[in-house]
Amino acid sequence: IYTNFIISNGLWCVYSFKRRKKIYLFVSIYCVWIYNLCVSTGVRQLQQCKARFGSRNSWSVKALAYRGILGHLQTHLSRDPQQEFVLVSGIPAQHFADICESARNSNDNPLDFFKYQIQEVGEKRRKDFRDFCNALELDPGQEEDLKKAFSYLKRTYIELFPDDRNAWSDLFTWAGFLLTGEPEAAISVLLTYVENNDRFRKPIYADELWAYLAEHHHIYLKRREHDSRVAPAIKELQRQFYESIRPGLIDNRIIPREETSRIIECILSEQYVVLHGAAGYGKSGILYELTEYLHGENIPYLPVRLDRRIPDKTAVRFGEDMGLPDSPAYSLAGLAAGRNVC
Repeated sequence: IYTNFIISNGLWCVYSFKRRKKIYLFVSIYCVWIYNLCVSTGVRQLQQCKARFGSRNSWSVKALAYRGILGHLQTHLSRDPQQEFVLVSGIPAQHFADICESARNSNDNPLDFFKYQIQEVGEKRRKDFRDFCNALELDPGQEEDLKKAFSYLKRTYIELFPDDRNAWSDLFTWAGFLLTGEPEAAISVLLTYVENNDRFRKPIYADELWAYLAEHHHIYLKRREHDSRVAPAIKELQRQFYESIRPGLIDNRIIPREETSRIIECILSEQYVVLHGAAGYGKSGILYELTEYLHGENIPYLPVRLDRRIPDKTAVRFGEDMGLPDSPAYSLAGLAAGRNVC
């Protein structure tokens, strides 16, 4: 998990350079600690990696205390009320995470939180909160101690980061999306960067990492937003889609469908949509109507008829076979240049 999460933060560091929103600082002791500084908010976040707790499949509050995690949490969060703490683990700490989330969703009154989110929820919740306070030597009966416990919980997060094939697959996908060359090469460089360049306990900035990838390994950030090949290729694919649907329209008109409005609502709320139905039920007409809406709203979109273009290769090859310079998703993202896409 340490390896995967450090690579993930390295990719975020590269991504942050592109967006110019975040800088990540790595302060690592045996690859366990990662400090993250968010430039836009000034929030410093300590991320502690703990793969698991023996053979157990989840963390209890007492186990977090036993492993010293709650002590580290208190040490870090007591330094500055703007700092945050994240436990990154391959197993969940669901009960503790629920308490933290309840604290964040409360009305910012520690007494109300204790009454409604602890006392009235159930014995399990009360016990977990007692264990948390005991580990930090806090007395929830004392107002100042309750405020501290409440503040710590609000600024604590649990991130489940399994160390499995799916996690590695996601890393390779992300590396391929962000960087030129083979994803395996980029992952290897990020994995050894800290050790090979003596960066333990030292800050790593986005621009430094980006320069290192480019100068020493010829790995560059993909910048399709300035690629003049993208727009004409997508426009041609849009034309081909129109021409495949238009001959079947009655009087060259589309019949408005309720399903189209529902799809638009889902897109606006950033939901994924799968449109399915038997042959002849009007799926193509609905999608044609959707493209008219997207065109009218100036939302970049890329229509692909999978019954005519079967994706039997990699995403990049699939895009190249359609005349795009990269995968369909990345080419469309380049055309959008920060706008919403479909």
